[in-house]
Amino acid sequence: MNARRLASPPPSWMPIWVSLQILVSDIIAVPLSSPGPPPPSPANPPACPPGGVYNGSVRVFIDFGKSEILYSNLGGYGPNASQSFLTTAALFNPPGADPDASTVSTQGIYYAGIGVEVVDEVLGDGKVASRNVNFDMYVYNTTAYFPNPNTAVQSIGKSAGSGDLGAINLADNQECDFDFMFVDSETGSLLALSQPFSFVFLDFDAGIGGKPQEYLQVCGIESYDTSISIYGVPTAILVKDLGSGCFEFASLVEAGSQNNPQFVSDILVPLSSMSNFVREDVLPILVVLNFPAGLAKFQTTYIVTASNNPGQTGRNFLFAGFTASSSTSALLSYLPCPPSLPPSSPPPPLPPPHLPPFPPPRPCLPTTSPPPMLPPAPPQNPPATPPVPPLEPPQPPATPSLPPTAPPLTSPPPRAPPLPPSPPSSSPLPSSPPSSPPL
Repeated sequence: MNARRLASPPPSWMPIWVSLQILVSDIIAVPLSSPGPPPPSPANPPACPPGGVYNGSVRVFIDFGKSEILYSNLGGYGPNASQSFLTTAALFNPPGADPDASTVSTQGIYYAGIGVEVVDEVLGDGKVASRNVNFDMYVYNTTAYFPNPNTAVQSIGKSAGSGDLGAINLADNQECDFDFMFVDSETGSLLALSQPFSFVFLDFDAGIGGKPQEYLQVCGIESYDTSISIYGVPTAILVKDLGSGCFEFASLVEAGSQNNPQFVSDILVPLSSMSNFVREDVLPILVVLNFPAGLAKFQTTYIVTASNNPGQTGRNFLFAGFTASSSTSALLSYLPCPPSLPPSSPPPPLPPPHLPPFPPPRPCLPTTSPPPMLPPAPPQNPPATPPVPPLEPPQPPATPSLPPTAPPLTSPPPRAPPLPPSPPSSSPLPSSPPSSPPL
């Protein structure tokens, strides 16, 4: 009968190995979860397509072409100083006040139905709805105003002939301040716009020979733009910072009426849709003024320098706003983009680690001219070669002196051998004289 083989007890490391196998099998059985998608980035504002196409940020529209001039008496020159308008318009007759106590000047131009502000409102159910706030504009002079005596006053207010631009004529050698006021079309009271807005001034140029010259001064703007910042077209506008938030704009372009624009729809369009006339003659001499929210009016100063015949000529100031159709939003795609913020400058590079900072540059020494060259010296006879002294045998190096020591013990020198006896001489030698006695 075969003996049953007893199983040997398991080694001590076996439970650890079994536990590791179970742990590995569990890891393999459970699929590794991949990281979820990153959170969506915040929505960017609508990109501005190239060519200056409106991207939806303009909310205040000013259209001189749609407006109606109900009253025109700038500087008291007429031609439509309607007394009935003055007695019925709420601007000049605030409720509960004496009509004669109105502080608004009657020397101005009233543009009815000129603008719309699109305002968003939150409804009771939380939804946002947009509504239009219609407003008028009243432009009046606050200092003495004198137009060109040879210009028909009928052309003051809007550009002469066909066109949708605002216009004010000023005689040469004159300076005048104007206020542009917003008026609520329903109540006739002063209206503060709740959103930023832009206003365009065009046709900055000078007469032939540089006389007369036009200048525009304005305060309280947030920023300004020229053709270079909106369309990438070089500008001829000269800008001067007057301080305290005021700026002056001018141009040295010499031109007459041949470069005057007529329609905003010819200017505020994509660059590819413009005519060569607009690109080359109109864009370089316009400026866009960007005003902050909360304004009910803004002030400007017009200046026209003297001509060769002072008081007999003048210049026209043309202005406009961003326009839009009241019945369709098709025109919104033809307005220029608001200017983008300038890129922020990168921070300065950090110095390399473990290295001391560079020392400041040493100042450059002034360059000095080299001294004049001396003429070459005349040749001289070479010096005679000195005789070569005879060679002497080299002397042995001196033995360095040793510190004094006791003399060494020496044996006495050997004695000389005795001389052999000399043979006897044939004659005796004379005896030596006696030595002197010692002293």
